[in-house]
Amino acid sequence: MSKQTDNEEDGMPKQTGIQSVELGFRLISLLMQAGGALSLTELSRSSGMSTSKARGYLISFVRLGIVQQRGDGGLYDLGPTAVRLGLAAMGRINALACVRAELSALRTAIQETVCLCVWGDFGPVVVDKLDGVQNTPFELRLGTSVPLLTTATGHTFMAWLPPERYSDLLRRESGGDLRVGSKQKVNLDRILKAVRRDGCAAVSDVELPGFGSVAVPLLDHRGELIATVNAIGPSSRFDVTVNGSAANELRRFAQYVGEQCGVPAAV
Repeated sequence: MSKQTDNEEDGMPKQTGIQSVELGFRLISLLMQAGGALSLTELSRSSGMSTSKARGYLISFVRLGIVQQRGDGGLYDLGPTAVRLGLAAMGRINALACVRAELSALRTAIQETVCLCVWGDFGPVVVDKLDGVQNTPFELRLGTSVPLLTTATGHTFMAWLPPERYSDLLRRESGGDLRVGSKQKVNLDRILKAVRRDGCAAVSDVELPGFGSVAVPLLDHRGELIATVNAIGPSSRFDVTVNGSAANELRRFAQYVGEQCGVPAAV
């Protein structure tokens, strides 16, 4: 085997960048992560730069509008050019396309059927799915409407959507037996509270006897629901718990896709 050269990495040519640009971007990253404006001293210390070097970068960034100075000039914050860059990037994001591009990797990780659901005219609807690596005796068709009360997908939608979005559908599903204070209403409220707390929903042997499902929400940068992703598998081999391997894999997937769509990473 030939010795890897300095210009190669993992068999691919190593691209040479401009180090000063990469160093300067540390300051932008710090301002992105901060909850507000930062002083020159804070930026210098956190970036590992000398004060004079950090000031030089900041002068250029202010001229470009990427950074602006607050108040009397003692604090620095993101500027109007940074805002326009962010808005332009957000306008080019297709969240569902991001999900679909990664769905195969999710199926490989979980080994069971995975699907993507969005809110349609009649509630949750399956818009994409990949079958598990082993044959299962049920077929999940694209365009299938998913019930609210008896599925992990339905619970996830109800946990993150405003009640007025699904109240009519829920009333029809329940036969009107969800009066305030009723046992069914109290139980549903408890379930949805747990779904929001756990960041996922899990249901077993209800809609599909012998099968279980785990679902997670996909949220945008405002925290609003875009879609749900879930995994379905036989109860005999599928860990249908909110802290099981499938649930953890789904949560990682949702976080990764969210980050690709501009959602800040969880701290």
